[in-house]
Parts: sequence; C-alpha cells; structure tokens
Amino acid sequence: MVAEPVADLGAGAVPAPRETPRLSQGPARRLAAGGERGTLESLSDLALCSRIIQALASAPHVDVAEIAVACDDAGDVVLRGSVVSLLQRAEAVRTTRHVPGVRAVDDQLRTRPVGAEHRVDAETEAAVLDALILDDAVPVYGIDVDVDGGKVTLCGAVDIASQREAAERIALRVPGVSEVRNRLRVW
Repeated sequence: MVAEPVADLGAGAVPAPRETPRLSQGPARRLAAGGERGTLESLSDLALCSRIIQALASAPHVDVAEIAVACDDAGDVVLRGSVVSLLQRAEAVRTTRHVPGVRAVDDQLRTRPVGAEHRVDAETEAAVLDALILDDAVPVYGIDVDVDGGKVTLCGAVDIASQREAAERIALRVPGVSEVRNRLRVW
C-alpha cells in the first residue's frame, strides 16, 4: 500500500454528541488489538494500527467506530470511512499524525449527514472497509464503499476479475449488509 500526500483540512463545524468509542467494532479493530512487535521506529502494521485506534478512541470529537485504519510497516496510514463533521475529520487526521511511528497520513474520510440511519450506514461502511483491508487478495486502495440502508455499492477498479468477485463476497459477509451492488471495473 502506498499512501498519498495528506490534505490539510480546516475545522470549524460544531461536533455532534458522540457515544463512548468501542475498540472492538470491526474486524481490523479486533485484529489490530493484538500484541506489538518491533520498535517505535519500525512498528509492525498491526501494532501501529492498534496504537492509532487507541489514540482515535481517546480523541475528543472522534467516533472510532466510523473510521477504518489501514497501515503498512513503513508508517504510511490511510483513514477511510464517513464522519459527521469537518471537525471530526480534522481531529482524526491530527490525532493519527501524532501517533509515534506514523510517517504519512492519507485522509480519505468523507463527511455525511447527521442522523441515526446515517450513523448505522457509516459503521457498516467502516466494517466493510475493515474486512477488505484484512483480505490481502483485494487491493482496497482502489475501492470506494457507499452504504445506504444496508445496501453496499462497491465502486472503483481492481486488477483482475477474481478481485472483483472476492470484494463482493467479502462485503456480503459483513453483518448489516443486505445487498451488494458491485460496480468495480477490471483494469
């Protein structure tokens, strides 16, 4: 995985009330909570993800359940998912940058409308992204995930047809997903 340059965001939106963050929300969160290997200078991707998730869980104005975190051993991090405000987005990026071992942050977070139904969709989106990140057979960097009422739409491009099919199977296994519209293109 190669992280792209970080875009700095302005803050200023009023944060929505947040629930207590849950570290065990998605598959990557459970896997990343495993033991640490390596040093601060060269953290394993799982140990670095674990540190980032813990930092995000402690950050004000951030709901870690709505964010998927992908890391590599070099310290490049990608934040994906949907958050409720620009303030939440900026706080997530800022918090991630300050975690020891992070070299670069690629902010792919999106803002979404406030409301209970949108929150469930955001958590489902993060869970699908987590599942795709955990599966080495699918290049998650080329896939966009949208969720509307449990219906998942996969957009973007993959290298081969088997990756397109695997992405659909992975998304269908995520709790809360009722249907998958696979609009992935094969290069």
